[in-house]
Amino acid sequence: MDEIKVLEKSEFDELIEFLNKIFKKDMEKEYCHVFRCDDEKFMKNSLIIKDKGKIIAHIGIFPMKIIVQGNILNCGGIGGVSTDDAYRGHGLMTKLINAAILEMKKRKYEISFLWGDRKRYGNFGWEIGGRRVLYTLSKRSVLVYPAIKTRIRKYDGEQKDLQKMMRMHEKEIFNVKHTKRDYNLVFNRKKHETYLAVQDNQILSYLTLTGEGNTRKIQEYGGMSTSLSDIIKYLFEIYNLESLTACSPYVFSCLSNVILKGATSYEIHPIAKVKILNLKSTLSKFLPQMQIKRDELNSRISGVVTLEMWETDQNVTLDIGRKIKIIDKEVQNKVALNEHEMVRLLFGLMSPSKMFDFSKAGPVLDTIFPLDFYISELDMV
Repeated sequence: MDEIKVLEKSEFDELIEFLNKIFKKDMEKEYCHVFRCDDEKFMKNSLIIKDKGKIIAHIGIFPMKIIVQGNILNCGGIGGVSTDDAYRGHGLMTKLINAAILEMKKRKYEISFLWGDRKRYGNFGWEIGGRRVLYTLSKRSVLVYPAIKTRIRKYDGEQKDLQKMMRMHEKEIFNVKHTKRDYNLVFNRKKHETYLAVQDNQILSYLTLTGEGNTRKIQEYGGMSTSLSDIIKYLFEIYNLESLTACSPYVFSCLSNVILKGATSYEIHPIAKVKILNLKSTLSKFLPQMQIKRDELNSRISGVVTLEMWETDQNVTLDIGRKIKIIDKEVQNKVALNEHEMVRLLFGLMSPSKMFDFSKAGPVLDTIFPLDFYISELDMV
């Protein structure tokens, strides 16, 4: 059995065949934005193990740049984790996951995401985190929307349309940073359709959905809120839908308010399994969001708290006052947590005091946590 190695371009077709067999789907088409051979640099995102000349295990480390209030959070998305059935039980996944963690730290990623089993990946420091809203709309509930005033058409890959969709996407507070090539791949993923609301030859909004039959799911949307309801209403008509679900950032926007207006119900869901690789750098990227939360609360509660993630020997001290900042000293008011607990503190579903018994630090941490980010299902790996 060979050692872990980086995928070579000549091995790409074999890898896709291997993954298709394991996952029983066309991985190159369904995940064309990450499994791609159009550029040699994408080969380094796949680590493999071979035996007797054939691939027997794989893990993918896919770069993601998540925009949070203007800051770029450098992330590693983990996907395509697989082992040949004949080689299971030999610790190959453990070797690959540990190698992936080292590689992500080498690349100076601040955080990692994956969408696998919580228990399995929890052994390596990933924990559920992030907040998103899942709305359910029905044939009856969307009657609240006004009559359709724009022309709705399907996106067919036209580059002028893509350019406008790109600009709409990039205006969102939370998004994933893409190149034009990335956008081309993302909006052409298998089993996904994108619809445009057009008026006077101008694209006003877009919406991407997936699914079959009379139940479908909105995975991403953007543009003007006034025309988003036109697309939703149109979809109910052409597909004779009974229901439609829509994923949305937890943070309110004019666009999410349109979906809320036509919803019968909503639920709060976690976004992904999260692993914090660099605590200080992660918190520094979220300082503007913490400041916004403090300013909105207009809280007089203040304090200095050291956050320690003892399993990885990392600590950061936050001076939480009128101006939030990171300072280079430890203080006695310390919160020491393991990796899972730190994810729940920073990216949990509710305020720290409702999840932890922090006697002194709780009230001040409640003014800045939990933090929010967003990854649309279109960008998941």
